[in-house]
Amino acid sequence: MSYKPFPKQESAIDKMVKFLNSKTAKKGIFVYPTSFGKSVVIANVAQKFPEKYFINIVPKKELLAQNYEKYTSYGFEASICSASFGSDEVSKVTFSTVGTLKKHLNFFKDKDVVILIDECHVGSLRGSQLDKFQKGIKRCKLVGTSATPLRLKSSMGGSELRMMNRMRDCLYSSIEDVVQIKDMVDEGKWSKLIYEVEDVDESFLQLNTTGTDFTVSSLKRFSEANGLIDKCVAATKRLREEGRNSTLVYLSSIDEAEEMARKLDFCEALHSKLNKKDRDRIVKDFREGRLKTIANIGVLIEGFDYPLLSSIIHARPTNSITIWYQSLGRGVRVHINKKDCKIVDISGNFNKFGKIEDITFENHDWCGGWAAFSGDRLLTNYPLNSKIVPTKQSLQEAYERKQRKEDPLNPVFNFGQFKNKHLMDLLKDKTFDYKSKMTVGARVKNYIHWIVEEDKKGTFTFYGAAGELLKKAIYQYLKLPIPQQSKEVIKTKSNYFKIPF
Repeated sequence: MSYKPFPKQESAIDKMVKFLNSKTAKKGIFVYPTSFGKSVVIANVAQKFPEKYFINIVPKKELLAQNYEKYTSYGFEASICSASFGSDEVSKVTFSTVGTLKKHLNFFKDKDVVILIDECHVGSLRGSQLDKFQKGIKRCKLVGTSATPLRLKSSMGGSELRMMNRMRDCLYSSIEDVVQIKDMVDEGKWSKLIYEVEDVDESFLQLNTTGTDFTVSSLKRFSEANGLIDKCVAATKRLREEGRNSTLVYLSSIDEAEEMARKLDFCEALHSKLNKKDRDRIVKDFREGRLKTIANIGVLIEGFDYPLLSSIIHARPTNSITIWYQSLGRGVRVHINKKDCKIVDISGNFNKFGKIEDITFENHDWCGGWAAFSGDRLLTNYPLNSKIVPTKQSLQEAYERKQRKEDPLNPVFNFGQFKNKHLMDLLKDKTFDYKSKMTVGARVKNYIHWIVEEDKKGTFTFYGAAGELLKKAIYQYLKLPIPQQSKEVIKTKSNYFKIPF
């Protein structure tokens, strides 16, 4: 059985083929949502280059199987080069994982080659195995597809999401096409998602040494303090009472998964330490209804396709929007016997990333080029764990001020250790402060973030005309919506001199 592309897939195929036939040296990213049918796009693109060698590289064997099966369904032949499949063959069209493929560099180095990377956010840095492989081929065109063209980056203020094409250490330099999730929803190609968010105490979470995600020990403390496993078990029972008898649970550790499996009937833990036979049995039992719940650790994320999945419990705190999006994306497949999929968040991730169907990737002057948004909120180039986030409107207002060449407000602090010093002068100060192990500018930026967060909570008060001017300048600098000036300014000593470091 071959698959006829629907109109948006046809457009995607045409754009990718046009890019690959162009003379550009760019390595482009094509952004397609989960459930878009990238395997159909890949199969059709591969057929357009009979005179070249075509390689599709994927990070996981499940994706490799999907892409290979779609291509061969058209009656074409291809080889698989992947140790996971026990196959080590290359040919005119090859579906592969990069670890197995790299030893065949001599075969491809003098050929005319097209490489298409699926889930290209994985292994996308310069110096990676993929980078070394493609550099060894004299005539090579490289493109990537991803639903999440983002990477986590550590910064002075904590971890931030960055668009891949805006990172110097990333292989890819441009975004060539985007199909928004909204397009899939509007065309009825995404199942309806219903969100249920439980309150959790996130104060136990601590960033790891890279500053990007959370430490294993803090995840364990978070789980214990929030009674996470008991909450997952209770949520699963509620879902079953609603008639939702296929539930994927995303957890942070094998211990958590096995504890949940012990406390709940018709539930098994699925993780990388199980042998292949047991892993395959668990997935088969789940698909066929003998198993109602899988407590999953990092296995069923990308590439798991089960349209009848009726509910997902996300209990894995993360700063990775890819993990959040891809996990929830397992529930968006449409099926005639499925009305919707319920998402129960017990991780705090919803407050950080929002609904996945609200995510957009947009390219505007007022946000400095490509950026990701959750509805109106900016997701990229801003500290992920910040309680304050720029909006599209506040970004546009900041851009318009810059276009009018308005000088930034540069008032003095009228309190604290920076008293009588000018805000903008401090933010531009690149002097390294050995006590805080950062520049003065970075330290002050962290400080004003803290001030605004406390201001939002009502535990910090700007006072007097000088305070109101400083408040406006801080909000402007952070590209945040500027609050209306207080009608009544209360003078208090509450937190004026409390410095959070």
